Amino acid sequence: EKWLVDNQTDKFTMIQSLEIRPMKNLVIKGTANWYYSEGVYESFTKDFETAPGKFNTTRASSAKFERDFSQTYNVVLNYNNTFAQNHNIDVMLGSEYYDKKTKGFSASGSGAPTDDFADLNLTDNGEGKRTIDSWHSQYRILSYFGRLNYDYQGKYLLSGVFRYDGYSSLLGDNRWGFFPGVSVGWNIMEERFWKDSKISGVISNLKPRLSYGVNGNVNGIGNFDVYGAYSQVGAKTYGGSTAFYNSGLVNTGLRWEQSQSFEAGLDIGFLNNRLSFILDYYNRTTKDLLTKQALPGYTGFTEIMTNMGTLRNYGFEMEVRANILN
Repeated sequence: EKWLVDNQTDKFTMIQSLEIRPMKNLVIKGTANWYYSEGVYESFTKDFETAPGKFNTTRASSAKFERDFSQTYNVVLNYNNTFAQNHNIDVMLGSEYYDKKTKGFSASGSGAPTDDFADLNLTDNGEGKRTIDSWHSQYRILSYFGRLNYDYQGKYLLSGVFRYDGYSSLLGDNRWGFFPGVSVGWNIMEERFWKDSKISGVISNLKPRLSYGVNGNVNGIGNFDVYGAYSQVGAKTYGGSTAFYNSGLVNTGLRWEQSQSFEAGLDIGFLNNRLSFILDYYNRTTKDLLTKQALPGYTGFTEIMTNMGTLRNYGFEMEVRANILN
């Protein structure tokens, strides 16, 4: 054995929930979720022959430890009822809190005197022979959300949703984003005039629908991007002392990316839905697109994360389903 690798990861998940029914048609549920992950990684390379008579005697050794702990708490209220035998409503309201912490450290070295021991303290302690690092990070998301579904006799359908999310890695008012949505539909085949028509025997399903909504995105924003980044200058470079320099620009104006989507669709079914079509036109515009903007070299920086981008995506989709043989 010339390459010794010993890795171990341990993961633990615990979920607890409580459900309360204080009155008919009302359910309140609370959930707590803990996720713990820990990993230890060690490696050591013994002397090995790279070519006849030539050996690699670096004897590189490394060790790493990392721990993640995330916790999620939410409370969700669900209420549904029917009024006057024709009006059906379904209401959901909730809130969620998410928190994730990460910490770890790593070290590596080379030049151990023998293949028999992989401990880092036996590696060469000369300049440039050892490296050490540690890291800590944390971010949180607080959300409020809701949904209302309504229909009248199964003919007229209305749905409204919203989210209000706060992200700790943004600053001030930019931390919060509001993302609503609404959709409507009409089941024409439930109308009396349709059921009495001769065409209902051929077209068994006809449902036009419209929807509009806004989605948010913060993927790509690092936990500390708004504060800029700093890197270490080696002691040899800076007159024998360790120093730091600004390696990433500050951008306190970073905010949520938002995608606004409009969709018009039509569901059609023939011959008791043995043949059906789903037709959709969509138009999606993304504003404040998270984009890395390249910078000229004389600034001392290579790029900066911005909300300068805009993207539009539109088109037509069709899905065909056929039940040829039962």
